[in-house]
Amino acid sequence: ALLVVLFQLERQDRVSTNVFGGLIAALEANAPIAVVNGVRLTSEDLAENTEQLALTATAQGLNTEDPAVQAEISNQALDIMINTLLLEQAAAERSIVVGDEEVQARITELEESAGGAEALAARLAEFDIGQEQLVSDVQEELLIRTLLDQVFADTEVVVTEEEIQEVYDNAVVASGGQPLPPLEEVQIQIEAQLTQAKEQEALDVYLESLRADADIELNP
Repeated sequence: ALLVVLFQLERQDRVSTNVFGGLIAALEANAPIAVVNGVRLTSEDLAENTEQLALTATAQGLNTEDPAVQAEISNQALDIMINTLLLEQAAAERSIVVGDEEVQARITELEESAGGAEALAARLAEFDIGQEQLVSDVQEELLIRTLLDQVFADTEVVVTEEEIQEVYDNAVVASGGQPLPPLEEVQIQIEAQLTQAKEQEALDVYLESLRADADIELNP
């Protein structure tokens, strides 16, 4: 699943005694860092997506104060932005449209999964995400999901018994002699992991094809 959210831009150094300080800051925020098939991605866009990944990285225990980690997060954020835009453009070419009822149904699913509307709102508030942004994110998610369903409609992902056995055997070796559950107890989980990996591989190939056909200009 593909799940993409935007976060509020941290507006540091936006107030200045300089009369033109606000104007300069606005121009910098809107400076294009990439142009994808004629569509501009701005520094503000990148800042929002970088903040999203930084919060996720922090939750995973990574040190986001490390310059190397920061650089990796920024690079990943830009890649996600470009890939998402390419997928949205591909969906537009197929005239894919997501209706309000579909969006509301998905939000209801998220609310039920979170334990209710209030619980979901509280969770999103931790990331400064309001209702308007939630609707936008869900609409984007459904749009891309519909596109990928169409693209891979005739693609069958097959996981063989041999592949499952190989994963299990490798886990046994890696365990260093520690006891593991019998294969029969974990076979379904291994199959699901292999299926997800193959689906991701197919998505990566599709994204590479979109990038190959796209006009992408990166600005330093």
